[in-house]
Amino acid sequence: MSASSIQSLMDRAVRHHQAGELAAAEPLYRQILDRQPRHAGALHLLGVLAHQAGQNDTAASLIAKAIMADGGVPDHHANLGLVLQAMGRLEDAAACQAQALALNPDYPEAHHNLGVALSAMGRQDEAASHFAEAVRLRPDFAESHLNLGAALQALGRIAEAIPHHRRAAELRPGDPAPWNNLGSAYRNLGRLADAMACWQQALARDAGNVTAIVCLADGLHAQGRLADAADAYAEALRLDPRNPATLNNFGLVLQAMGRHQDAASCFDAALAVQPDFAEAFDNLGSSHMAMGRADRAEPLHRQALARRPALAQAWNNLGNALKGLGRAEAAVGCWRRALALRPDLPEPYSNLGNGLRDRERFAEAEAAHRRALRLMPGNAAMLNNLGSAMQKRGGNAAAAAVIRRALALEPDYAEALTNLGLALQRLDDAGGAHACYRRALALMPDLPLARFNRGLLRLEEGDTAGGWPEYAWRFASGQIGAARQPPMPPWRGEDLSGKRLLIWREQGVGDEVMFASCYADAIERARAVVIECDARLVSLFARSFPKAVVRAQTIADGRETMAAGDADLHVPAGSLPRAFRDGLTAFPARRSWLVP
Repeated sequence: MSASSIQSLMDRAVRHHQAGELAAAEPLYRQILDRQPRHAGALHLLGVLAHQAGQNDTAASLIAKAIMADGGVPDHHANLGLVLQAMGRLEDAAACQAQALALNPDYPEAHHNLGVALSAMGRQDEAASHFAEAVRLRPDFAESHLNLGAALQALGRIAEAIPHHRRAAELRPGDPAPWNNLGSAYRNLGRLADAMACWQQALARDAGNVTAIVCLADGLHAQGRLADAADAYAEALRLDPRNPATLNNFGLVLQAMGRHQDAASCFDAALAVQPDFAEAFDNLGSSHMAMGRADRAEPLHRQALARRPALAQAWNNLGNALKGLGRAEAAVGCWRRALALRPDLPEPYSNLGNGLRDRERFAEAEAAHRRALRLMPGNAAMLNNLGSAMQKRGGNAAAAAVIRRALALEPDYAEALTNLGLALQRLDDAGGAHACYRRALALMPDLPLARFNRGLLRLEEGDTAGGWPEYAWRFASGQIGAARQPPMPPWRGEDLSGKRLLIWREQGVGDEVMFASCYADAIERARAVVIECDARLVSLFARSFPKAVVRAQTIADGRETMAAGDADLHVPAGSLPRAFRDGLTAFPARRSWLVP
């Protein structure tokens, strides 16, 4: 076949190829190769056609043969690079683009393709320089503007990225991608309203664009529009139901809405798709913690840390779970570990401050809370925590001032009202304290600490009828430790005739001695009484109450060890006054109740 005939075939093949008629172009290329097996142009374009058909191994082989036939054509090297990149051979792809540029340094497509390969390898700085060269050589190169903006943004050069996002949007008016990227840039700059407007522009171009919907949902969450954010995440999951990041973020919104069981279901679903998703394990643990399941939360936080040992938030949350399990020292260690990893996180400082306060290390607690506030100034919860620590040190007037700052930020903050009430109570402002407790309980009728503190205030005022019932909130308030659960029903003041009653210690030795003033009343009314006390008080109580069985407490490591038939009913010592001291006149006139 003559050279002119081969050229005619080549021209026809290229026309079909450019028109997207691959089935018509392929046999023409093959006819040429039947007559000239080393025809570089036909080998190259047949390789490009194979790549377009998804046959990358064949494409790489054909284009490599074209290069062997004529290695001086930049397009051959550039297109081989695209094929190798599609095969995941990024280093080889980058080398091919570099060879194309060695043959033609002003080849914008090769600069662009090299930038894409370098970006995929995480070499964003080099990628950005090649994208920049591509748009210098070809200012209307929309794809390079798009990728240059993304690379600059990944490098933290947000202000430089924005003009390229905008230029890509101008060059590709129907494409949502530049608007999504521009929205992310504004989000990183803290310009949430501008970011939201960009994501709306993306959705105007493609109403089903999942990226824009998810970004918009994130923005709505940040604005506190939780119901709207939940709706947006639900729509994103309708379009892409197995996206683990979207499932996780939807769970966070549901968690913020107080829908902890629904949130847990989202985190579970995210983990079913991506079993190594450390944040989802951590968030699932937090959901269980919010539902009062510290025992289930702890292993989930540990699962998160097994996958990402440097996940500071998981250390913080593990500390919360351990605190809920009564392992205070271990909890403090977790919060310190979180801060060693991320000294810029305010939450672990606040939690550490509370943990140190509970351990009566008040000066250290106050310092930790002040660090938290430096990182998150004007946070009502952290101001309240600082006020509580100051109060524990005896600085009630200063504490009241700090807590009032918290209430200026959140007037309906029931816990802060409770702490202010206690500060005023200690400052002998009973009227102010009562007003605070009333307001707190109007907001949260079952707030244990408000009930307990008001019970103490009423008892101080001699109001036993109002005081003792609210003193019963002492265990739930977290101020007295934990209630025990012996293996028999609790006594609630009913007739004790014929019953065996177990009285168990609940507080320190001084409180045991005080509440022992009611033991004789119980002994008179019950068939038998068993008194469990601190081991140091056994002989004293045995002498003082010879009709009772007196023994050291039968609880070890937080577990009950008594037999179920040991008694018929049980009662904590601090609950006896409610039954036997219903007014000031019910306190017997006697000089003592113990026998030394």
